[in-house]
Amino acid sequence: MHSLCRFVEPDSVHKRSVSHLVGQEEPRHTLTLLEQEVLRLQRRGFGGVVTNVGWGNDYLKNWQPIQQVIAELKKKGFVVYLYDEKGYPSGSAGGLVLEKYPHFEAIGMMAYRYPRLLRGPADYRADLPDGQLYKALLLPAVEDHENSPVELKGLVDVTHCADRYGTLRFTIPPGRWVFVVLFKRRLYDATHCMLSYSEPRRYINLLESRAGRAFVNITHERYFKALASYFGSTIKAIFTDEPSLQPPLNPANWPYHVLPWSDILPAAFRRRYGRSIDEALLATTLNDVGPRTSSLRRDFWELIADKCAEGFFVPVEKWCAKHRIAATGHLLWEESISRHVSLEGSYFRAMRHFHIPGIDMLSSRPEFLMNSCIVPKLAASVARLLGKSEVMSEASNHNERVRREKAVTLSEIRSSMNWHFALGVNVITSYYDLDRFSDTTMRHLNRYVARLGAMLRRGEPVTHVAVLYP
Repeated sequence: MHSLCRFVEPDSVHKRSVSHLVGQEEPRHTLTLLEQEVLRLQRRGFGGVVTNVGWGNDYLKNWQPIQQVIAELKKKGFVVYLYDEKGYPSGSAGGLVLEKYPHFEAIGMMAYRYPRLLRGPADYRADLPDGQLYKALLLPAVEDHENSPVELKGLVDVTHCADRYGTLRFTIPPGRWVFVVLFKRRLYDATHCMLSYSEPRRYINLLESRAGRAFVNITHERYFKALASYFGSTIKAIFTDEPSLQPPLNPANWPYHVLPWSDILPAAFRRRYGRSIDEALLATTLNDVGPRTSSLRRDFWELIADKCAEGFFVPVEKWCAKHRIAATGHLLWEESISRHVSLEGSYFRAMRHFHIPGIDMLSSRPEFLMNSCIVPKLAASVARLLGKSEVMSEASNHNERVRREKAVTLSEIRSSMNWHFALGVNVITSYYDLDRFSDTTMRHLNRYVARLGAMLRRGEPVTHVAVLYP
């Protein structure tokens, strides 16, 4: 039972071109740099690596380097996890999916509530926000103030009053009205796919299974074509990283209320609930639309959770099962339950499709870890409830490196491992900067982690408290 090491992409090992690792004539008695690196990992006590095809401009085209890397890893008995994206978040295949299928891009339903009450009767003119108009509505205001609750009964649809220039001209009926515009727009501004550490690129719509299958066909199928003989033996799993529905990361700073959207939703909502989705959109974007507000919001997000799981996580799960490897990975911002709804609809609905549920933990400071105990417990709960035997974590000192803080100590790394295993994690993929430690130190650390895994997998957790996930 070993921890896994994050192996840099095959384009470089310690910043050296792969052309220096493979393909050169070497004296028979001289080890190639690739062989030296794999032996070094073995000497330091690692039992596996996470690797991927090179992230250059020829992404998913040049397979010879990774074929040679995995062949060497197999010789030494390493376990291999593949990484399914050029950076993160997973789903775009480095932009290749949308280059081929631009109509699969993520879109959102934006809701703009004019911050003043309209009073009629009066003629009125309003320019529309940029995007594709879905509905322009007047809703009766219950009270005489700007943030008044509204009534769904008696709403007036003025969508047909829009001209080709994006201007509405209509007559306000007698009374007090809240003016709401629902419109569709591509999801990119201020989203995770725009602001990640990887590279800014547009993203696929996780609500549409055609988009999920396109990602699998472009990424997973090419890995299998190049590395088929290793699947189910050396290659044990493929890792997906932080897919999400791409809401704005700081919605309080965004001028519109944003919902995930696909044009498949209206028909799906009517089939399931027997009514139009429009009232649910209003209930989900406005503060109060009457006594049905909560139930309408619930209906909307239940549908989103199911479509998100079906659109992305199910295609990945089924493909991995068919090809004899495990689907693993983790979700975005899993430490905040309040964000699960906007990011994937339901954490549990998405995570149940991982054969190896996972998390990431970006710090090794004990004070940070002890404030983050919900993260591994969520993933471990998924595994336990569904009878899955492994839970994975990307463990690192990322936060400390980014903030240029004092380097984490060996004791803190060991504490992080204790924390992980105590809370249900039993597979570690290491993203630490470990070159500063000697081979002997690393061998002892990896042996310690392996013993934790070997011992704790023999038992089952005993729990005294159950928490209902909302």
